[in-house]
Amino acid sequence: VEEVHVTPRGPILTPVLGGFEHRISLRAVWLDPLPLRGFLDAPRARSWEEFRAPFAAWPVLPLNVLYADETGTLGYQLIGQLPVRNGHHGTIPVPAVDWAGCVPFAEMPHAVNPAEGYFATANNRPASDGPFLGVDFVDGYRTATIREELATRETGWTLTDCTDLQRNVRSKPWAELRDTVMSLAPTTADATLALELLRDWDSHVTAKSAAAAVFELFVADLSCRIAQAKAPKEWTSAVGGLGKGMFAHSLFTDRRVGHLVNLVRTQPAGWFPDWPTALLESLAAAVKSLRDTRGPSPEWWTWGDARPLHLRHPLLGKHWLLNRLFNADPLPCGGDQNTISQAGVRPLAPLAPTHNMANLRTVFAVGDWDASRVVLAGGQSGNPLSPNFLDQLPLWHRGDTVPFPWTPDAVLRASKHCLRLLPGEPEA
Repeated sequence: VEEVHVTPRGPILTPVLGGFEHRISLRAVWLDPLPLRGFLDAPRARSWEEFRAPFAAWPVLPLNVLYADETGTLGYQLIGQLPVRNGHHGTIPVPAVDWAGCVPFAEMPHAVNPAEGYFATANNRPASDGPFLGVDFVDGYRTATIREELATRETGWTLTDCTDLQRNVRSKPWAELRDTVMSLAPTTADATLALELLRDWDSHVTAKSAAAAVFELFVADLSCRIAQAKAPKEWTSAVGGLGKGMFAHSLFTDRRVGHLVNLVRTQPAGWFPDWPTALLESLAAAVKSLRDTRGPSPEWWTWGDARPLHLRHPLLGKHWLLNRLFNADPLPCGGDQNTISQAGVRPLAPLAPTHNMANLRTVFAVGDWDASRVVLAGGQSGNPLSPNFLDQLPLWHRGDTVPFPWTPDAVLRASKHCLRLLPGEPEA
């Protein structure tokens, strides 16, 4: 029996967290009872306004929702309940205060038919001149890269081009760091080797790149050094580590690079006795880590082999016997938390399997819906005895897709089996 104390501002969490002098309650919009309509009603929409309406009371996590129809209308809507706070921003505990309701749906960020002819979102901070949206957003590098790639040409984009765009692993942070890093004068063999590899790097975090591995471990090591400089006792929390169990990680790790880039380019006082020395030490540490874990030569340091993709079953993936049945074999994987093809890296364990990746890729052919394409890394079945268990993983890995039948006739033509469930009758 677990006794939970509930206040008008949510349940008391302190017994679960432990080690707190004061009682801390959690007030969250997703604890309020609201209808879960949204995506259940959206498929029946025949206009942008009909599409938006079911999301007015969306009670789950906030999302950037996009819309396109055959008339050429494009729409964007930020969905989710957004509390109106009284004098605070909600990132740290405050004395017992209540909210002044939630932001009206009409005031949530939304737009129709942008001048540039497209919307681009990738977990970035929404553009808003209206209500306060919070301060807890990941860096905007992925969205910025999408916009740069789309700006290379205004027309002529094919379904294949759009699939390739989703697989893009160009590192925008390196473009911002390169001049500063390459101006360093190394004093050790390891730092010299790191700079030699980075000098010729094309900035793409591909699975076959040793320079990409050096860059990723350099950023991870420097992120930790920066956190330690200001929080020598609790620095691990600033780079994503919070303890054990369900509190082992936070999303702090997914927004460290923007802060790091700004510090490296401005090199303000009060962080290190000497910024160039700190940068060179992190470069040398990256090479040493790769040599210790991968081997003596850069030919063994490729990013995909140093940090592979490993799809693991959330429940049975650690079972001593069944894990072989439910887990996929590791695959070389490119990308990081700031590339369009996302593959998150934690500074505390940069060579651990990625914790955040784009499992699903889709390209919708608006108006010619049956030409749409899709691929799902985990396949369509959670049953390891099914032929559809992980069968799409090789396709996903090499960048291929499969047809996405959409209209009833196309679905019927593509069907291989049909299961009919009829009330009151035994299963056929």
